[in-house]
Amino acid sequence: MESLEELRHPGRVLHIHEKLSSPSRKRSLSEKMRRHEEKLAKAQELREKLIQAKTDKLKDLFKKIEEVRQDKELLLGEKRDLFQRKMKRAEEKRRQHLQEIINKAHDEENKAKEIAFINGLEAKNKLHDIMQQHQSHESRLADMAEERTRRQEEKAAKEMAAQERRKALEAERQARMAELCEKRRRRCERIDRKQAERREELLEQAREKARDREERLSALQQAQQAKETELVKKIQQKQEESARRHEENIEQIRQRALESSIMKYSRGCDDAPKLIRYETKKLCTLCNSLITSEVYLLSHLRGRHHQEALRALHQGGDISNEDSETYNLKHIIDAPANIDDPQVTRDKERQKALKRRCKKIRTRMTTRGKEYETTFKPATLKDSPNKLRIMKALQQIVKLVANQGSGPWLTADLTALDRPLLELLRILEKKEKLDQAMFSAQNGFVKLNSVLKVILDATEQRPCVLPAKSLGFCGRVLLGACRNNPDNCRYVLYSNLAGTLIDYLMQRLNELVIETTRVGSNGSINTIVNLPSDAAIGAMFEVLAEMAQVLCDSDLKSGLSSQDQSRKDQAETTWLRIQDVVSYCVSVGLADKISWYFSHVQGPLDNDVGVVEIILAAMRHISALAKCLSFRSLPDDPTQLIGTLHVTDACGVVSLLYGLLLHQGGRSSMAQAPAKLSKMTEALTIEATTLLHQLASLDLNMFQGILGSEGISLELRHIASYLLWYCSHWPCDDILHNVIPLVGFFAVNNKENQMVIQSGEMPSVLQQLCNLPWQYFSEPRLTAVLFPTLLACSLGNHDNMLILQQEMSFQVLEDFLHNSQALDKPLVHILRRTYVQG
Repeated sequence: MESLEELRHPGRVLHIHEKLSSPSRKRSLSEKMRRHEEKLAKAQELREKLIQAKTDKLKDLFKKIEEVRQDKELLLGEKRDLFQRKMKRAEEKRRQHLQEIINKAHDEENKAKEIAFINGLEAKNKLHDIMQQHQSHESRLADMAEERTRRQEEKAAKEMAAQERRKALEAERQARMAELCEKRRRRCERIDRKQAERREELLEQAREKARDREERLSALQQAQQAKETELVKKIQQKQEESARRHEENIEQIRQRALESSIMKYSRGCDDAPKLIRYETKKLCTLCNSLITSEVYLLSHLRGRHHQEALRALHQGGDISNEDSETYNLKHIIDAPANIDDPQVTRDKERQKALKRRCKKIRTRMTTRGKEYETTFKPATLKDSPNKLRIMKALQQIVKLVANQGSGPWLTADLTALDRPLLELLRILEKKEKLDQAMFSAQNGFVKLNSVLKVILDATEQRPCVLPAKSLGFCGRVLLGACRNNPDNCRYVLYSNLAGTLIDYLMQRLNELVIETTRVGSNGSINTIVNLPSDAAIGAMFEVLAEMAQVLCDSDLKSGLSSQDQSRKDQAETTWLRIQDVVSYCVSVGLADKISWYFSHVQGPLDNDVGVVEIILAAMRHISALAKCLSFRSLPDDPTQLIGTLHVTDACGVVSLLYGLLLHQGGRSSMAQAPAKLSKMTEALTIEATTLLHQLASLDLNMFQGILGSEGISLELRHIASYLLWYCSHWPCDDILHNVIPLVGFFAVNNKENQMVIQSGEMPSVLQQLCNLPWQYFSEPRLTAVLFPTLLACSLGNHDNMLILQQEMSFQVLEDFLHNSQALDKPLVHILRRTYVQG
């Protein structure tokens, strides 16, 4: 600072300005012109020197070029002379080589002539020898023929004499045989008499021995029976003792595993637990809560309720990991056999109530369907280009069904049935409106229903007379007829064909339950069985889902925005029928069967295409029903779908995703990047997250209550963390854009769920959201996906707002909320309402 003050004292700038603007520094015009001319002259002189230097340099360069050109011409001349000399020498060598070949060929020709002369002489000698041998052979053959003739004559004479001798001997033999036969007959009679007498004696002796043997055998059997009884008792005692020791060992192993899990989770370990259910449920005596699996154990030990109970037990003080571990080991025990699971009790009561409702709903649906059938008239249509093919195929189906009895179909009949079904399938897969309308006008739905009716006649002792493949073809034909066709979908709904399809589904699902029970018959609840598949189930689920989806878009959605009274009446009618369908699905237990099927998925399904098709179709079905109900508010839950989703934990779709994605553990168990998911797993993930979106749109409180419960919240956090991590290595916009809003629905207006997503191993779910690529913070299309979720995770939670402020300004999120044009996003509506109220 002192040096700066010395350099820049006050007034220094003004002094310099006056000095520079002094008149003494100005020059006259003549002086300026003189100086300018001097500069021009000097510049001209420098230019001339430069030109001269360049000229001299170019001359030297041209001289060098001329010298190089002369050197090259001289070198080329030398090379040309050398090449000519080489050519002459080569030509001379070539002539010499050809002359040697000619001489050699002349010598070879002479040798060939000599060899031919020698060969001719040898051939003549051989021919002469052959002629001599032929003559000697002919003479020997003539001698042999004469000798043969003489021998034949002698042999004929000997044969005549032998024939005479044989006749004489035969006569003597016949006489001796007659005499011997008579002697043998007399001897046999004598022997028979003796044998009969001996037989009687032996029989009497045998009866005596048999009586003695029976007495000895009875005594031996009694002794043997006593020994066997004693041996069986010893074996049973050993088996019981062995089984008891085995059970004790298994119980000790289970207890050690439980203690190990409790100790690991009490110390703060946050690894994704495997989906292992306990053979014997565990009970937390501190909270009086039942624990069914490793997932629920970790979730309960980390849960707020258990932590508050531990603090209350510790008189409100801080609890160390050692104390927490000690308390947990003390209070987590095997649940007594007589304790009742409250959820099971509620589910039984719900099932009883649903059974009482089922009959009434079914009667109402049947009555409405019959009324519609009596008034239904097919609309006048233009002829379809495939009219004849459709009529012929349907006639063949009706004829085959009418000619069948009650037993299984023959192979030829099944082939004949599949042929018209495949023909209809090829026609309807083109999605032509005229073909679909023609199918309906020809009573195609009724005729195919006559084929599907055989499902209801099947029992456990008498399987269905049609294979699943043919029934699947029927379902796919119905799906093709309903694809994007509101009229056919209305017919399926109004004629109560939808209720009939639900009955068929329940029958087939019950058969799958029996088959799965047989496969996993070892009694272990953790046995991963290969789930059976059924083509008919997937197709019928798809028909019901397509019907609900199409009518939701064409009737319910348009009825809300239309001013036409007829459209509103039609929307109201459709709404009442769909409400009945949803109620019937719940009452007959279809949602429970779907939950049961989903709960058996504990690993990848890459090799089970049929199972994947059933699961995808079932998810689409539940998603379509939830979408239909979300168009109108239902405060009293008349369909009981929301209550059923509560009891079944959203049909177990979160547990299905957990078993599918995290069956080998989470991020901590994989040192490097995750393995790329198969196409089937990606499809299941996208469909499952879409279903969860629909459930959130249907009832957010129900959605957050299910996913925020113990166990499910932990599974969802690990699923979201894994998928965000997966998408950072294997980009997949469909999965990522489904997971991000799912986290937002889970956390919005719920502090406990907001705490869940920022807990766990680092980076947490919230931190992973903040570490997404920069496009999600800059591009409007992607910010509309991410920003609502960030707002939902942070509003009302100071800790989460601090995490967000480390990465970005919270003002950016507020500006987005005020200026966002994404009015059709339900999460944005919820956030705006929350922000205004807050």
